[in-house]
Amino acid sequence: MNHKNFSRGLIALIGIGVINVAVATDYSSMSTEELMDMRSQARDMTTQDRDIFRSEMRGRVESMSDDERASFQQMRGQGSGAGKQHRYGNK
Repeated sequence: MNHKNFSRGLIALIGIGVINVAVATDYSSMSTEELMDMRSQARDMTTQDRDIFRSEMRGRVESMSDDERASFQQMRGQGSGAGKQHRYGNK
């Protein structure tokens, strides 16, 4: 009897793992603006989704032209450096 329960549990666990991979969010279909709006939610994502999200953002930034990257950094608040917070108050 225990062997049957163990087998069922193992099959259920494998099934959950397969479903988890299958439902990973596809960030490539989203616009950069949509991804930017999701940045605040990254801490609530699963580790897998967060890694996929970061990878997608990194790839997009790397493929941007200089003008697009400057605009993107201004959207993120990194444009001029004014108002930028520094760790431990150092500049």
